[in-house]
Amino acid sequence: MWQTVEPHQRGDLREDQFRLVCPVHASVPWVNKDTMCADFTDTPIQAFLRICCLFERATVNQRIERVSLDEVLRVLANRNSEVRGSGVSELHCGPVMLDCDRAGGLAFCDATGEAAEARVLDSLAQVVLISRELSAGLAGPPGGVIWVACKSPREAFIDVVDALWPEAAGDEPTHGNGIASSADVHPTAQVSPAASVGARCRIGAYSIVADGARLYSETILGERVRIEANAVLGKRGFGFTRQPDGRWRRFPQLGRVIVADDVEVGANACIDRGALADTRIGRGTKLDNLVYVAHNVVVGEDCLLMAGCRLAGSAVISDGAQIAPGAVVREHRSVGAGAVVGIGAVVVEDVAPHTTVMGVPARRRDG
Repeated sequence: MWQTVEPHQRGDLREDQFRLVCPVHASVPWVNKDTMCADFTDTPIQAFLRICCLFERATVNQRIERVSLDEVLRVLANRNSEVRGSGVSELHCGPVMLDCDRAGGLAFCDATGEAAEARVLDSLAQVVLISRELSAGLAGPPGGVIWVACKSPREAFIDVVDALWPEAAGDEPTHGNGIASSADVHPTAQVSPAASVGARCRIGAYSIVADGARLYSETILGERVRIEANAVLGKRGFGFTRQPDGRWRRFPQLGRVIVADDVEVGANACIDRGALADTRIGRGTKLDNLVYVAHNVVVGEDCLLMAGCRLAGSAVISDGAQIAPGAVVREHRSVGAGAVVGIGAVVVEDVAPHTTVMGVPARRRDG
C-alpha cells in the first residue's frame, strides 16, 4: 500500500533554512547560532508576531509576485482614497502584518486611537491602508512609506489582495490523490497512494503520510513526521469580515502549515494554514485524533494535544503544555510552558506556566 517517491526540485528553502523553521513559543528565550539571538519580554502575542517576522524569508511575502504602487492605487480608485507620502514605486514583497519586522509589503490598520497611531508609525510596511479618522491624527509618514487613507481599510486590503494576488488568496485546485509534480518528497519518506500532496509541499526524511491524508499547497513536514489517515493540513483558515450589507467576505489566508521534526498528527485532525503568517507545530509535539488547530496558531515543542481539543486562531501553546480531550483554547490566548488544560475546559484567559486549569471557564486548580 505504500510507495517511496523520488524528490523533486527543491523550492524556496534550502536544507539549512528548513532546519530554522521549527516553531518556538513567544515567551521562551530562544537562540539560533546562525541567524539570531532573542530574549523576548513582550506579551505572548507581540512576541508571536515578532517571531513570525524573523522567518519572513520563508513566509508568504517572498512567495508572491511584486506589484507596483500604481497597481495598488488603481484597485483602490473607487474608494476615494487619500494618498500620503512618497518614495515608493514598487512593493518589495506581498501582504504583511502591520507589526512585521521586515521592511516592505502591504499592510493595513483598521483600529483608531493612540495605540493604533503608534503601530502605524512603527510599521516597516511600505504601504499601509488606514482609516480617515486615524490619518487625521497623524502628521505624516516617514520617507519611503505610503499611507492610504480610505473607508474600511480591512475591506480595501482584501480588495487589493483579491485583485493582485488572486492565486495566493484562494485555494489550490483539487487534483485528487497522488503527489503534485512540484512537491519535494525525501526518498526515504512514505506516502500512501491514497493520500494527496499538493503543489510545492515538502516532506522530510522518514516521514509517513497515511491513506486519505491531504496536504494542501506549500505544507512543510520535517523529518520523522507521521500523518495518520484522513488528516488535513494546509486548508485555508476560517477568517471572514462582515461587510456593510451584513454579508461575510473571506479574509485572505496566505500562510502555510509548517510541522517540525518528530511530530505525529492523528486521524481526522485538521491544521489550517495561516492568514498573514504561518501555522506552526513544534518538534516532538503529538496531536491525537480529531484535533483542530486554527490559522496562525503556534504550538511549541513536546506538547500533547489530546482527542478532540480545539485551538482557535492565533493561540500560542508553550513547550511541554498538555491540552486534554475536548478542551478549547480561545483565539489570541496563550498556554504557558508545562501547563495542563483539563478535560473539556474552555480557556478564555492566558494560562500561566506550570499550572493546571479546569472547568468552564477554565480556572486554576491549586494543590
